[in-house]
Order: sequence, then C-alpha cells, then structure tokens
Amino acid sequence: MESNALNRKIYHMLGGMVTPALCLLFSSRPAMVAISFGIMALVLGFEYFRLSNPSFRRWIQVFIPVQIKDSEQNKLAGQGYMQIGYFVVALLFPRRVAITAMCFLALGDPLAAIVGMSVGRHKIPGTKKSVEGSLACFIACLAAGLLIGYAVLALPVWLAVFGAALATGLELANWRIDDNFLIPVASAVGMQIALAVFS
Repeated sequence: MESNALNRKIYHMLGGMVTPALCLLFSSRPAMVAISFGIMALVLGFEYFRLSNPSFRRWIQVFIPVQIKDSEQNKLAGQGYMQIGYFVVALLFPRRVAITAMCFLALGDPLAAIVGMSVGRHKIPGTKKSVEGSLACFIACLAAGLLIGYAVLALPVWLAVFGAALATGLELANWRIDDNFLIPVASAVGMQIALAVFS
C-alpha cells in the first residue's frame, strides 16, 4: 500500500472522528446539530476556496498531498460529502443513531481500505473490494456500535449489530452516490426504521 494512500486513510479516519467526538461531549441534540453545521460550514468554505483558487489548490497538492485524492483535485473532496452527511443525520435523527452512524463511516470505511489494500487477497466478485477489507469494516463498525452506540449512547445491542452489517454492505457496494455521504445517512435511516419496526 502506498504511503500517501495509507496516510490519506488515517487522515480520513482522524478527521472523520472530530464531529462525533465533539457531539459526544455535549448531551443535547441542538448542540449536536450546531456542531455538525459549524464543521460542515468550515469544510465547505475551505473546499470552495480550494476549488476557486488554482494557486491554493497547487499549494495543497505540494505541501498537503495526503488530504486530497488525485481524482478529487477539481471537485468536492470526500471530507465535504462526509460533513454534509454528518449534518443531515444530526438534523434528522436522535443522538444515539446519528453519532453511531457517523462513527460507522469514520472508522469502518478507512479501515476497510487500509486492510483491503494491505492484506486483501480474496476479491469479492463484481467489486474491487476484498473479503479481508469488508471483514475489517464490519469489525470496526461493530466496535463503534458497541463501545460508543451501546455503552455510551444506550443503543440496543441488536441495533448496533444490524447497523454495523448495514454500513458494511453500503461500503461494499458500488454506488453512484459518494459513500462518505451515503454510509452515515443510509445507516441512520436503516437503524431508525429498524427501531420503529422492532421496538
């Protein structure tokens, strides 16, 4: 695995945990919405400045190459979609569902890529993903669901397991929608529907 790709995934994971970590510090839903909106505004403002200033964009390519993939040099980067997804779930769902869904993306997606690119040997037919990467995604999401969703936010254990499996399936499939947006939003939708049906 190339060092730049590894560093980018680590950056993605650490950056992705900022919003849920701050939301955990405050017990109110309005605070969660305000935090997620503020971080989204900062990231989208940065992205607007980056995309509208070629010299700044070149500076980032040279001095902070870990932040932006080559395919994202001239379009909204994954962090932008991530923060939009975080704000959507913060706005629409209860804290325990929203924060858990954020953690699924922040931990599951980058760990799937790190493990898949490093030791992935068994490819899943019809995808570019590996069994090893998807297993790492599920384990990371399950850990987030149990250690954060259940232990801290009182999410039911069965829902943490269901959400982890759903997030893994979303990460595995090839969607036209950016997975940085799709995983937290679709995971939250699925968990909320499951709660309504089975609780």
